[in-house]
Amino acid sequence: MKKQLLSFRDFLKTGKLGPVSPDMKLIEIAGALGSPEGWNIDEDAPIPLYWFFGKLEISFDSIAPYQMNWFQIEGAAQLRGKFESLTEQFKLSLDGFGGETKPSEFLAADLWDSKQATVYYAALSDDILLNICAGRVQLHFRSTRRS
Repeated sequence: MKKQLLSFRDFLKTGKLGPVSPDMKLIEIAGALGSPEGWNIDEDAPIPLYWFFGKLEISFDSIAPYQMNWFQIEGAAQLRGKFESLTEQFKLSLDGFGGETKPSEFLAADLWDSKQATVYYAALSDDILLNICAGRVQLHFRSTRRS
């Protein structure tokens, strides 16, 4: 499989990440991206339904054929440099976005229809969690409150 450079901006705007799209099933994701770097296991599920490839995380439905629920970039505030490696074959071009990009700047970047994007936030101990969701694409931010 040849190496590919994928666009972060295109991913956010279209919901597609190279060969991966939100209408895919678990077996198709495995074929496109290979084995995940890791996964979380739910005791009730017969197979791992939450996979991660670097900062890319994918959630699957718990019923066969295990349709993708959503996928997200975890830790958007920790993105550094011009590229983010997802797998050996896929590298994400950050397209000018990075850890310094504020959630409000993502929202103002004209990537989503304003009716499509939803923002969720919560406080957890000393952290503030914020998710921007647009369709099946999510950006997850976590920052520590400073005293």
